[in-house]
Amino acid sequence: MGEEVVSPGVDDVSGAAQDAQRHGYTPASLRVLNEAVQEYRDRIAALTVERFEATDETGTVTAEVTGDAQLQSVYISPHAVRGLDAAGLGEACRQAILAARGRMTERIQEEMAASAGGELTPPPIDVETAAARLRRAAERLR
Repeated sequence: MGEEVVSPGVDDVSGAAQDAQRHGYTPASLRVLNEAVQEYRDRIAALTVERFEATDETGTVTAEVTGDAQLQSVYISPHAVRGLDAAGLGEACRQAILAARGRMTERIQEEMAASAGGELTPPPIDVETAAARLRRAAERLR
């Protein structure tokens, strides 16, 4: 009796985990899951060296960060130096850095969502059901 065939083309960790469970955690299904996890780790590691750039709302200051949130550079245009006071220039730098980190965060979330089968947000919660469960749990604790 040969090893069972695991679904080909599983390209996300979530799908590989579901496939492994469906196959009863056979060596083949666990191998596919391990490969999916390793691919995910490699993609996340690659993001740490990726660079993300953004400008402040005036467009006069540009910041660049890496995927591990390290600030690489800040460019202050001559227009910013002439047109902004010290506080305004500081705010423009802050905005540019935060915007660059925001782009970095979005990119990492996209990668995580892709590795989770395309869905990162939890399903909507039925508040009434959640409240009823909470009440039952509280009753058991009494």
